[in-house]
Amino acid sequence: MRSSAPVLLLLLCSLDPGQSQPRVPVRGSAPPQVPALWDELQGLKELVLSLKMEEVRRRQTLRGVESQLRDGEVEAETQRRSMEGLQKEVTQQIVELRRRVEEQEEQNKVQELLMLELQSRMNSSESSAEELRKRNSALASELPFLRTRLRASESTVEQLRRKNTVLASRLCSTETLLEELRGQMTEFLTSNSSSMVMIPDAAALQNLLDGRLEKLQARTEDQFSEMRLELNSSQILLDQLRRGVAAQAASVTQLQVRMNAAEELEDVHTETADEMSLMDLWRKLNRSESLQDQVNTVFTLRLNVTEQLLDELQTESAVRAADLRSVSDGLTDAQEELQVRLGAVAAAVEELNTEGGEELRVGFSAGLTDSGVVGPFDQETTLVFSKTIINVGHAYNHLQVFSRLLSEAFTSSASRRQTT
Repeated sequence: MRSSAPVLLLLLCSLDPGQSQPRVPVRGSAPPQVPALWDELQGLKELVLSLKMEEVRRRQTLRGVESQLRDGEVEAETQRRSMEGLQKEVTQQIVELRRRVEEQEEQNKVQELLMLELQSRMNSSESSAEELRKRNSALASELPFLRTRLRASESTVEQLRRKNTVLASRLCSTETLLEELRGQMTEFLTSNSSSMVMIPDAAALQNLLDGRLEKLQARTEDQFSEMRLELNSSQILLDQLRRGVAAQAASVTQLQVRMNAAEELEDVHTETADEMSLMDLWRKLNRSESLQDQVNTVFTLRLNVTEQLLDELQTESAVRAADLRSVSDGLTDAQEELQVRLGAVAAAVEELNTEGGEELRVGFSAGLTDSGVVGPFDQETTLVFSKTIINVGHAYNHLQVFSRLLSEAFTSSASRRQTT
């Protein structure tokens, strides 16, 4: 029953869909095996239908898987495009960052140049401030002497003013006296002219009075000229003293201006030094942060590279360990095989020694290991002995000729001077 099921299944598959229902004779005239065959045919039909349904379900599943694969491919293509876009964006960002870094470096260079210029200006300002300090110290040391000279000049001017006042008063009194004398002389002359007749010695008296008047006028003129000379000299000295006082006042004013400028320069230098120190601190902080970021980046990269190298070394070590184990196993097997063959060779040599009656010396031993197929062969074949062990019986000589025996041992013959 089970053996006929595939035949019936093939039969049903080969029929047309319209002819899938077999024509069965009437049950009354059918033989007794027909109902069983009919039941089996119905079961096979149900089996075929179930198999077709299963095939339909599998095809639907396959179509769903294919659609999922297509969706996965589309999604992978979308992700690939998005990755390409992200890569382009990252490349653009890297280019932009490099450009910004270059601009920042250029700005840093310009700032460094400005800082150098400011430093040079600060040095020149410091040198000029130092010179001003020296001049101020020199002027400060000269200031008491100048003040002393100024006080002396002021006292001298005061004395000259007093002398001028005295001389002016004396000049006024002299002029008054001269006017009085002139008035007296006029009165005397008028009285003399009126009394010329009464006095006999009027001419002599007139001469005497004229001489005294001339002497008095000469003396008065001399005193007046001397007073004028002294007054002129006093005026000249007073002008000189005034000019000296004005020059000293100008020098004091200039000194005060220089001292104020020096104080302002010191204040500017202090402020500039504070700003420079603050800028240096900010610059050092930025450099420290950038260096720390660079060091962290380098350390991270080195750590990643080290981890990758460690993984590669571990993988390579595992592979090499497996290779070493396989090589060790192969060497162990080869050594065991070699020991077996050496035992067989020794037994064969012992047998040859026993059969030959004379002692044979073993020159070398050769094996067909790792030489491919070693037989048996139907035709003549050249055997390649890839493994050769020389000097097994301490009788090997590379100038001897060896002849092959049936026991695969070699005997030595010294008739020719070569090795075959």
